[in-house]
Amino acid sequence: YTSYYIEIGNTQFCGHSSSDMTDAWEDLGGNVFDADCVIGNKGWCCINGGCLELVYEDCDTVAGSFGGLGTYCAGVSCEDGSNSSGCSSDVDADDDVDVHDLLQLLESWGPCP
Repeated sequence: YTSYYIEIGNTQFCGHSSSDMTDAWEDLGGNVFDADCVIGNKGWCCINGGCLELVYEDCDTVAGSFGGLGTYCAGVSCEDGSNSSGCSSDVDADDDVDVHDLLQLLESWGPCP
């Protein structure tokens, strides 16, 4: 096992906290540890049994099933167009139905394209 010392600055760590850093490191400032990172305007998109992280418009163009902004393909089963939890209310596929699912629903509220 080799231990390293690194300097990190102006970096966003998605799904992690500073306690996840196991080796010595120096915080140069501007680092953000965010458990609920949004990956820009992308989300998981099921297409023909596979999953890609796409913007909504691209997913819609290829008639895919969009999982919502900030969602990832990890844990998504595209064979049936649902996520691994099997819960259709789990819009963001994080295995928990919570306010984030409701916010994604409200974000999509309005006339269909």
